[in-house]
Amino acid sequence: MPKAAGGGSAGAAANPYGLTQPPSGSYDPALEAQRRASHRGLEDLEQDTRRGEHFAERDLEHALRGIHINTARHRFDLNRQFGRGVTKLANQESDTKKDAGRQEEDFHTRLADIGRQFAELGQRQGEGSNAAGVNDAGTAAASAAARGRNQTLAEAPIHTAEGRLHEDLLTALDRIAQSHGYLEQDLATSTKRLNTDRDISRAEAHRETDRKLLGYDTELERGKREATITDADLLEEEIYGARQNHPGAFNNQGERNGQTGGGGSKPNNRPAVGAGQPAKGRRRR
Repeated sequence: MPKAAGGGSAGAAANPYGLTQPPSGSYDPALEAQRRASHRGLEDLEQDTRRGEHFAERDLEHALRGIHINTARHRFDLNRQFGRGVTKLANQESDTKKDAGRQEEDFHTRLADIGRQFAELGQRQGEGSNAAGVNDAGTAAASAAARGRNQTLAEAPIHTAEGRLHEDLLTALDRIAQSHGYLEQDLATSTKRLNTDRDISRAEAHRETDRKLLGYDTELERGKREATITDADLLEEEIYGARQNHPGAFNNQGERNGQTGGGGSKPNNRPAVGAGQPAKGRRRR
């Protein structure tokens, strides 16, 4: 971008188009004001771009921090829920075993009572047979066999209930173990989804920031391009104005001819196309 400010001399450095800015005062001073306004606009744009990029990066930091905090909280909730579920299942298993153990004790107590009752019955029957004088081996054996059958019949419901208790206990413990497995699967699935959501949110935050930065860069590049074109157009207008105000003093490149205004032969005041007059359409194709 040519940065020839107002008041520049004829020996100022040439711009990329090979033009030299005439000295201040040889052209309309309003052109210098336009150039300064263009430069201020570009400076403001650069400042706004730096500010926007700064806040975009800060917004990205805050977004990533928020994603990290939310992910940590959700992970904590998942682990707490899993821990409570494990504790609940452990208590359920303990209570189930305790209840089964107590029922087992009750069964043993009832069996012991039945055995004691039939033992007492046998003792009374033996004493009665002795008192009646009919206590022979055959009678005693028949009585013992009868008592055994009756005792078996009395104990049968208890043994059935005890067997069912063992089956129910195994079933309950299997279900508890299955529930524990489900808890682990749910925790793994939820954790995986949480990590996936976190990665998606991070990628979206980075993508949004990249879009913002790209927008700032694009706007700045366009601003620089427009400022460069504006400087070139103003320079051409300055050269054109200088040649009109001082005929013969400047060539179509803005350089002095070593002549004073009105001196020498009558100059051709028509500027060359692309040099002495504005050619905005040429550069803005």
